[in-house]
Parts: sequence; structure tokens; C-alpha cells
Amino acid sequence: MQARFNIVGKVTIDAQPTKSGKMYSMGLGVKKSKDRMDFYTVYFYEDKFKGILPHLKHSAIVCVEGDLAEDKEEKRYFFKADRINMVLFPFKDKEEQAEEEVPF
Repeated sequence: MQARFNIVGKVTIDAQPTKSGKMYSMGLGVKKSKDRMDFYTVYFYEDKFKGILPHLKHSAIVCVEGDLAEDKEEKRYFFKADRINMVLFPFKDKEEQAEEEVPF
């Protein structure tokens, strides 16, 4: 049985479609300590998260659940998410906050 992981981080690259168009990817920076941050590429299927895609933008804080996998060719890890547990997104001003609709 493969271990399940939850990671919380700040979106560093906005969610965008992959070359195949079947999945989306985004960059996620996870702060490990005061002066160390690890970066992951997170892949997920659009149909599961269609309602929150517009909110997966730079600086949003996201908690994703899924499996950690290794790309042996590039010698790096990536994350396959099948659940997004939370999205916190910054607002520029109070007017924008009042107008924003949360899709869930």
C-alpha cells in the first residue's frame, strides 16, 4: 500500500493545462524551515477541481492530498493530487473581497 501525503504550500506557478490537455499542473512551494523551501510540481485532473481552478493562482495557499512519485529520468519528485482540502487566496482590497464568490 502506497503512503498518502498531505502537503500545504504556496502556489508558485498558476494552475495550467499540461501538454496532453488531460491534466493540470501547478507549482507548489513548501516551507521546510526558516531558510529552506522545497518546490513540487502538482498534477491533478481538471474535472475534479473545475470550480476552484480560477483560484489556484500565484500566492494562494493550498493543502493537497495525494501520492508522491519520482520522475527517474529527471531525478525529481512530483505530486499526484486527487484531493484539494483547502485554498486560501489573498485579496487585494476589501471591495474585491466583498465581490468575490467562492464556488463551493
